Amino acid sequence: MASLLPLGALATVLLSGVHEDAAKQGQDQGVAQAAVIAEMAVAPALDEADLARGLTEGQRESLAKATDLALYHGSVLRMRLRNFAGQVVYSDDGSTSGGVPISDPAFRSATVGSAAATLVADASADGGQIIRVLQPVFARASGEAIGVLELYLPYDKIDQRLHEQMAVTYWRLGGGLGVLYLALGLISWSTTRSLRRYAARQEHEALHDALTGLPNREAFRQRATAAGHRGPAGRGRIRADPAGAGCR
Repeated sequence: MASLLPLGALATVLLSGVHEDAAKQGQDQGVAQAAVIAEMAVAPALDEADLARGLTEGQRESLAKATDLALYHGSVLRMRLRNFAGQVVYSDDGSTSGGVPISDPAFRSATVGSAAATLVADASADGGQIIRVLQPVFARASGEAIGVLELYLPYDKIDQRLHEQMAVTYWRLGGGLGVLYLALGLISWSTTRSLRRYAARQEHEALHDALTGLPNREAFRQRATAAGHRGPAGRGRIRADPAGAGCR
């Protein structure tokens, strides 16, 4: 029973590791996808725009055409293009609020050229999660960061693969821990049996003569003491005990 505690703790650690690996995998995929969108679709459509001043109508149309395909196929749920002051200069749904605060470490990291991804709750789904990526947008000519692309990507497919992987892991982990538990039980039973035999042999050797095998004085003393505690009836039984008569 005591071995169940460490086995349970081991199972918990291993399963939590699977969840963490899946979340990390989703975030890495999100960063890679955001980098492709920023480089292949967003940056060419901006045409060296100054995001601090906003976008022209032509730039907005070019950006919408470049990103509509990803939005239409569902690989991107929502997107916003923001300048370093935090203002939304473009969004797929026309909204200009509700973005990540500029005080957020992830936003500050994106302004200096480093992408950041995290899992967040999806307001449009019941208890679902989505991947939020803040990806820097680099000017094609200078290679410098000029804005921050805020993307929200689906996590449901990754989560589905996670549950499939978890089902396999449950069976493998359960079988492995079951075999380990049986092995520990067998070792415990064998060790306990050996210790009991050793203790019984030691007790027998301590109370019997090694040459004749008859009970020795220590055995007689213990039996006499036990009989004394039981009273006259016990002493009568000791006198009648043939093994006691052979004590030396």
